[in-house]
Amino acid sequence: MTGESGADLDKRGDEPTFVIGQELADAAAVEARHRLRDRTPSLLAGVAYDASRGEADLFRFIASPVDDVIERFVVRCAAIDAPERARVRSALTQDDFYTLLLFAQRGALRTLRTKSPASAQAAIDALSLVELKRMDPRDATAGVALASYAVSRMGGDASATLERGASMSELGLAGVFVRFIRQPVVSLSEWGFREVETHAGVTLVWDHGAPFAPAYDLVSIARAIGDLIEADVWTVSHLSVGADLPKVWLGGRDRRIAEFALASLRGCATIGAKLSPMASPDAHAQQFTAFVVETAAPKDAAVLSEAALAASGGGHVALAMARGPVCVIIVSRSFYAGVESFERGASLDRFRSGVQAILADHVT
Repeated sequence: MTGESGADLDKRGDEPTFVIGQELADAAAVEARHRLRDRTPSLLAGVAYDASRGEADLFRFIASPVDDVIERFVVRCAAIDAPERARVRSALTQDDFYTLLLFAQRGALRTLRTKSPASAQAAIDALSLVELKRMDPRDATAGVALASYAVSRMGGDASATLERGASMSELGLAGVFVRFIRQPVVSLSEWGFREVETHAGVTLVWDHGAPFAPAYDLVSIARAIGDLIEADVWTVSHLSVGADLPKVWLGGRDRRIAEFALASLRGCATIGAKLSPMASPDAHAQQFTAFVVETAAPKDAAVLSEAALAASGGGHVALAMARGPVCVIIVSRSFYAGVESFERGASLDRFRSGVQAILADHVT
């Protein structure tokens, strides 16, 4: 996650906004010219992950039959000679490259969870099939960085695996592999990720860079809240850590007390969700964000919960509660002028008992 194409939370903690930068625009132009020259059908035509099922998420691992299809394709491509591999690569589309990138990201996550050399190798081999000029080079570089990190986390020297990737790649991407042979990835923070160990295994979440050292498993709490709201009309779109709890969501007569409590934060995990189009014709205009924060002391968490409830009604609705030093704040609004919020009044109360049960399970 780098540069203009990266995800940044605005001051309200909205879901990430992705801006098409010059690099992606340049890649789209190269792709369009390439398609005029090479109209060979892609061997991955029609193969894609289903993001609506969570298959594009790295904060959880959703099994997908697409993995098997792509793995068989990658294995076949690794066995053919360089000229034939170049022809196969040429026929692939930009969409195919991003499908291969997601396969590699999922493979990196699987490697971190299982320490499987096969998953690591498949991720590297998949990346060797993309063409750097026909996709945002930052995305390709971040993909190689993540795969390189996963290979190195298995222990031992990752150079041989990366050298194999370089040998099978086109010239531009080969240079990316060589970069990480010479400069191994020791931390994912530069690439916008954080590796987090949860009760369900290793996850990869967006990392916005703020301190994150909670005593409780905030990511698992956030994931459980995600499961709760996905049983409703919302679908989780992202999970991140290392972000602040924006002051704009807090109210009350004495803001200084809330600000003092904010200063005690040990960590904040954030989930964003999208409303199902079946629930409202204005689904595109709706925001739903949940903050799971841990403070230095239970009294600070209680202060933040009260401050969040005090701010509710001023253009948004909120549900907030604390248990021990952990506080959950859910906010929702319409961010389009003139469009009514889907959640209004006390509608968020339908999640109250579920959130209370989640906190009781995780904060003891």
